Amino acid sequence: MKRIGIDLGGTNISIGVISENCEISSKLVIPVKQAATGGKQSKEIIDDIISGMLNLLKAEGLTYADIDLIGIGVPGIVNADSGVIIYTPNLELKNVPIKEIIEIKTKISVKISNDANCAALGEVLAGSAKGAENVILLTLGTGVGAGIIIDGKIYSGCYSAGGEIGHAVIAVDGRRCGCGRNGCFEAYASATALAKDALETLRCYPNSFLIEICENSLDKINGKMIFEAAASGDECAQVVVSRYIKYLGEGVITIVNIFRPEKIVLGGGIADAGDFLIKSVNEYIKDKCMGGDLLPVPPIVKAVLGNDAGVIGAGML
Repeated sequence: MKRIGIDLGGTNISIGVISENCEISSKLVIPVKQAATGGKQSKEIIDDIISGMLNLLKAEGLTYADIDLIGIGVPGIVNADSGVIIYTPNLELKNVPIKEIIEIKTKISVKISNDANCAALGEVLAGSAKGAENVILLTLGTGVGAGIIIDGKIYSGCYSAGGEIGHAVIAVDGRRCGCGRNGCFEAYASATALAKDALETLRCYPNSFLIEICENSLDKINGKMIFEAAASGDECAQVVVSRYIKYLGEGVITIVNIFRPEKIVLGGGIADAGDFLIKSVNEYIKDKCMGGDLLPVPPIVKAVLGNDAGVIGAGML
């Protein structure tokens, strides 16, 4: 039997067919229709999920009868027991009974969880945290998600609403966050926040290499470009990256002080910046965690499964 794993992101929906040994045999990525409003987006997203699954199964010569489970990772608060998406701050989804809807359409059992929980599970089962039992994964993408694994199990808190580290306030009255509050960790450490900071900083650096990298299309600036420009010596990008490392580092220190995990895994689009990001964050936190040099500091590692971690974890719920 095979499973289907679905990673519902703020920008894309990733759907994969997962084998029993946690490998993706085929995958499809569908852009989220951001223009949909007024409650219509949930129907469009579910329609896209259904059509995407059917396309993948057809390509592999499979039918719904060959699928044992559909797992869905959602970027927000979910009720894992009832299968209802309660709230997603970066999508127009509120109180959506996605489990019931898809089970009726497919006759397959559906399980849902927070997307970062799924990504953390994927990395623990088949990625950079394989073998560890106490792991925190931070997904740095459109928002900042957190997956928490304690004693080898997903920790999601009461009502499956815990683990929202991205919405812990790190700057009172700070930047506006998609959740409606000000100063959230997400408003400073997400890929969206990094790009916004770069655009604002570029006003003072009209000759920045960043402009050349994005081919004068400033709306295309992303985290990988910013870190690439910083590594090449671009002053504007270095200023932006330096601030970003501080914001991210302070959030990571708080996580270490609360959970003291074996590893902290960084995933999402920003993690594609690679060794430069990982080394910088490890260096920043090494002497700032509670206990100083009297206690080991958990290593910060890159999520080796990349964007597939959420798909694999969802499929293996």
